[in-house]
Amino acid sequence: MKKYILLFLCLTNLAIISQPSNIKNVIKTSLSSVVLINTDFGLGSGVIITLDGYILTNFHVIEQALQSKTSIKVTTHNKDEYYAQIVNYDDDLDLCLLKTPYLSNETSFVIVKPDSINVGDDIICIGNPLGISEYVTKGIVSKYTTPYVFISANINPGNSGGAMINLSGELVGIPTLTLTNTQNINMAICPRTIRYFLKKNKINFKEK
Repeated sequence: MKKYILLFLCLTNLAIISQPSNIKNVIKTSLSSVVLINTDFGLGSGVIITLDGYILTNFHVIEQALQSKTSIKVTTHNKDEYYAQIVNYDDDLDLCLLKTPYLSNETSFVIVKPDSINVGDDIICIGNPLGISEYVTKGIVSKYTTPYVFISANINPGNSGGAMINLSGELVGIPTLTLTNTQNINMAICPRTIRYFLKKNKINFKEK
């Protein structure tokens, strides 16, 4: 009996020790699925949905570029640069689908099913706040009510359109805004809304 208890404690300790290393690996792998979006009016983020060039971002990231008919530039993790075309958008959902040439040096996200998120889950946000590329913050799911996931991870202007992932590196949301006059109430678009928008546009995304 003592042997089994000792074995259990050893395995538990190994799991605890390895967890930070696993998080580092998840972040490192996920960076190549997040892009910087640059317009004449500011910076934002986007996530790679398919390697043939479909990128998802917030509509408000590209709204002024759309209105002024100016260019939208995408810079990948590997510093490749592309001009993106707008495929479709939904200003009510605050989502926009962009298209670039084939992204041969990057990776794309798996999108989780809506019922796989729970309050208290650890999440990681990756984006380009204030132009600081590939900035990472960590928090938990504070509340989940479609179409938004409320999160404790810090986000700032430039995080919009970026990635919110779980500890397996799967996309669980798109950070979109921080409520004004609050200490740290942040919101991301939930996977149900993301999946609805992509299916509406007939995009064959990877799903768990």
